[in-house]
Amino acid sequence: MAPEKKFKIVRGTLIDCARQLDLNTIPHSDETQKMRLDNLVWPTGVLVADGIAYNFEEKTGAVLYISRLPYNLVLNNLELAARQQKETGYFRPDLQEYQAMINAPSTLRIVLSELELKADHGNITGHFCIDPSRPEQTNPARRAIAERVHGSMAVYNDEKCQLTSNYTRVMKMVCEKGMGITEIITLFPEKVKEITKDGPIAFMSYLEDLTNNANFYAREGSYNVTRSCLRGKCPRVVKDETPHVSPS
Repeated sequence: MAPEKKFKIVRGTLIDCARQLDLNTIPHSDETQKMRLDNLVWPTGVLVADGIAYNFEEKTGAVLYISRLPYNLVLNNLELAARQQKETGYFRPDLQEYQAMINAPSTLRIVLSELELKADHGNITGHFCIDPSRPEQTNPARRAIAERVHGSMAVYNDEKCQLTSNYTRVMKMVCEKGMGITEIITLFPEKVKEITKDGPIAFMSYLEDLTNNANFYAREGSYNVTRSCLRGKCPRVVKDETPHVSPS
């Protein structure tokens, strides 16, 4: 049996990184945090597999969708996303693919106004804070996105028969190894309304390292610069077993 392939980190443009990895093995944010808990990965900041899409809907206003593989709209359209981002600043996905993503059972839908964001950078982005020493979330929208980013709040007994959860364990790790408050950063509702007049836009997402408090960015769109960092496993090499026929 072939040995289990290990995760590796690659750097460069997003396309260059993606060509070196099996995209189906890129961990989501909560999976990356679990790996950090288990010391399975080097805790550098990385792009994660959670797909990001924004739109402005008539009934609820600005909304954020966070998808799981295989519904990451950028990873599924790397060259097109990179070209559009370079030419216009944003990637506008195919509407049929977008609809499939928002209808997927694993996709999380968040109404941005319900996050009660603090505005940053002239109302371009916004954020809310989580104090790792007091990580409980009473706001349902904040709780949902915090679980998607950092891990489930479902309680179980640990090896010492004490009640805990993956989310609680991650917050303890951030509290011990970070430098304070962790943040979840999204586009601000007014900005979403402005830039989605011609249709929804899609992004990658980024999870910072622990020394930067594992902040999560739901807006990573610089696909053409060389600072992308992606973690995954190398593609399996399929051996060519076609019989070789010598020329007569």
